[in-house]
Amino acid sequence: SKGVSLSSFSRKGSFYLEELSACKINLSLRGGGFDTLRYWEIPAVGSMLLSEPADILIENDFAHEKSAVFCDPNLDDMLDLCEYYLREEQKREKIATNGEKHLRAYHTDVKRAEFVLEQVKHFIQKT
Repeated sequence: SKGVSLSSFSRKGSFYLEELSACKINLSLRGGGFDTLRYWEIPAVGSMLLSEPADILIENDFAHEKSAVFCDPNLDDMLDLCEYYLREEQKREKIATNGEKHLRAYHTDVKRAEFVLEQVKHFIQKT
């Protein structure tokens, strides 16, 4: 937007995470990548994640309207979804709570390491 510079805005640290947490809905749009760090940060701070569906397989990914909300990849319904979930506070808060619980159950560094080790164990047992 005109007159706004993001060059001085830090997307890391406690202030950034506090600002994410203060938002009722946060968007995670991939741009040219598969996912973004924000995809994981949003549920971690207890906010509702609104994102495009991932183009890659994410084991134990968030579930639409249960632990996150996914919009059409072309973003045509993104604003309608934002308006809907801003009105539907209980639904939004339930999704945000479920998203945080889901992230902590499957996507912390320890949980991911355990998953990888379990996959390696299964692979070794098959050979």
